[in-house]
Amino acid sequence: MALYESSLKRFQLDIEKQAKTLDYYFLERMYDTRTLADSVEVESYFVNRAMGMTEQYGLKVSLFSINRVMGKIIQSKSIIGDPIYKKIALTDHRGALLVKTGAKPSKDSRLNVTELVKQVDKEPQAVLNKNGDGYEIILVSPCFFKKKRVGWILAWLDLNSLYKNFLESSVKMSSKCFDLVLNNGVPIRFSDDTCLYGLLENDREILSRIKNMEIVFVPHPYNHALQIMVTRTQIQTLPLFLTAMIESKEILPNLKGWQFLAGTGALIFLIFIGLSLFVRTRTKNLILEAQYKESERQHSALEEANKKLAETQSSLVEASRAAGMAEVATGVLHNVGSALNSVNVSCALIMDQLRDSMVKNISKLADLVAGEEEDLGRFFTEDPRGVQVPKYLLALSSAMEDEHQLLTKEAMALFDRIEHIKGIVTMQQTYGRVSGVMETLPPERLMEDALAINAGSLSPKKYHCCAALRLGPRHYGGQA
Repeated sequence: MALYESSLKRFQLDIEKQAKTLDYYFLERMYDTRTLADSVEVESYFVNRAMGMTEQYGLKVSLFSINRVMGKIIQSKSIIGDPIYKKIALTDHRGALLVKTGAKPSKDSRLNVTELVKQVDKEPQAVLNKNGDGYEIILVSPCFFKKKRVGWILAWLDLNSLYKNFLESSVKMSSKCFDLVLNNGVPIRFSDDTCLYGLLENDREILSRIKNMEIVFVPHPYNHALQIMVTRTQIQTLPLFLTAMIESKEILPNLKGWQFLAGTGALIFLIFIGLSLFVRTRTKNLILEAQYKESERQHSALEEANKKLAETQSSLVEASRAAGMAEVATGVLHNVGSALNSVNVSCALIMDQLRDSMVKNISKLADLVAGEEEDLGRFFTEDPRGVQVPKYLLALSSAMEDEHQLLTKEAMALFDRIEHIKGIVTMQQTYGRVSGVMETLPPERLMEDALAINAGSLSPKKYHCCAALRLGPRHYGGQA
């Protein structure tokens, strides 16, 4: 009886462990989609879109960057070489597809994004989508801009990798196997290779009534002389149940008399071996205790070594400071580079508008009028070209007014983005300051550094700087 209870408990613990492993796996995938939704590339796209940028002037570049990031995720996320994701897509808040990478959808795939995202609020969710005879698992994460939902990240999990690495790994070791099913007992994947396939076809109604971790016995689908133990437990991150089965003979072995005696003899032998190991371990502990007392005498040598380590630590601190400066510089370059992309877009728009400006038509009109200046009255009343001049001036005035408004708008946008770059630099300067560091400063060197820093703001036409420094004692200065 004790052996049976122990085997049954081990079977139940194995199921709970497998369910928690799957929960953790799905939570990791939700974190992946949340990280992508909050990425700089996705945020830049919706920022540019909110500013009125079109695909022709920049949005295509943003979508290309997002597509490249999605491709890297599909390539890098794998389990022992098996891909985790089949495809990843970005849609707007209405569900219209913006960019997608990965495998093409199957012929049986039916995806209504509007209905799919109704199950998702602010946090990423794993949802099920009907796909032919089975289902597919899709990770959905909302994208926010200024606290408004502006799009969705959709990531399709590769069920073949999921089954291979989490549900089929134990089939080779025993008759125990796992499957993912809905509450009504329907599996999410139909396949002859699925260990519960035959069982689910015959006993699906029984499976739908099993409570959490309840043990139920059903006939073997292919050998009615055997019985199958079936149980299931809820997957917390999805409306699915992890269903497990095992042949009852593995849990309820039919022991004969000689097998029982052999097992009892083996147990006594193991107890004897354990006592022998205990005595040996105790003896070793006494020896180790004596060695420990001897090691205390070497404490003075360790103190000397600690002094040397302190000297080494000071050199490591200096190296760490240099590495920190490099990291700050890298961060500044990244932030400024992102902002400069928007500046380049605005500059390109302004240059295109100026290149196609209507101003050159004024010069042509002036040349036409200058050629008829001897008889302007006749030219404006009788000449077909002169008659059209007032209408043309009105049209030209309207076109140039629109052109002026567009250039003014882009100039203001360019000014705002330059101010944004200045803000980035100012913020990095604030964070990059070192606090509370004292160092010895020669006064003459401090003055030379101050003049060098402000040399750019001192125009040689207005100011002439000269320094007469006298060497003196060094002073201690602090950097705030």
